[in-house]
Amino acid sequence: MPSARLSVPIAAPNPADDFAHLARTEQLIVWTLRSIAVGHGECATLRQMFAMTFGQGADDAFLGFFVTVRTLGWCGQRKLRLHVPGCMAVSPDERAILALFAEAQASLSDGDETGVRAHLSRLVDSRATEAMLLSLQTVASALEVGGHTLPRPRNVTAPGHSGAARLLH
Repeated sequence: MPSARLSVPIAAPNPADDFAHLARTEQLIVWTLRSIAVGHGECATLRQMFAMTFGQGADDAFLGFFVTVRTLGWCGQRKLRLHVPGCMAVSPDERAILALFAEAQASLSDGDETGVRAHLSRLVDSRATEAMLLSLQTVASALEVGGHTLPRPRNVTAPGHSGAARLLH
């Protein structure tokens, strides 16, 4: 069942935020995020991509993604605005989540969790920080082992939204 706190708005694609311009690993993260958010986490093609991307670590990586997405939905500071799977646009919230994964990966290599904790404080309730950090680090570690390094963005913040987003089915 999809999380009640994640919503999928209708939005026109913005050429500046085109899915096709993301790195492959970033595309997989956005695709996974969207799929789990709308209740399609068991998509066979998605699971096959995880097996190809993460090898023997595919199950751990998928579990880390699942926990991350569900925690964002259950303990989020607000409803996140996500596009439906297959949409070629990338929402500001999806960009903020990509930044969150990149900061988690960077924190594993440099030992500094300041950036990832700052991103988390803007997205989730403080009670969920440690659980989120653990799930993010699980995914970041799997990415690292698979040779996938996410670019560390500069000054990415999740925008605030008022009102509920329209949910597609």
